[in-house]
Amino acid sequence: METPKKLNPIISELSRIDRLAAEEIEKAEQAKASLLAEFNAKKDAFEDELRQASEKRLNDLREELDADTRKAVDSIKADYEDRAKKMEEAYEENASKWADDIFNAVIGG
Repeated sequence: METPKKLNPIISELSRIDRLAAEEIEKAEQAKASLLAEFNAKKDAFEDELRQASEKRLNDLREELDADTRKAVDSIKADYEDRAKKMEEAYEENASKWADDIFNAVIGG
């Protein structure tokens, strides 16, 4: 059965519309792929920037904590040395008296 001649222009127009639609779909798919690639590149760049900022902040905090720890240790060490010096001075000043007190306490005097 042969298509009537009146249908040929309609079929041709539908074929043209289908071809144009397929081309538009292909363009949309390409645009989608391009946007997805651009999004992924921006996401990767953002993640890298965030990672670098986090590492820098962690390093800064680590350095700050190390400095605080060194200060605390130095303070404790200085306090210890000061107390040891005072004990040594007290010993030198009172050694004879303490020895006499201990001697007297032992012998009951």
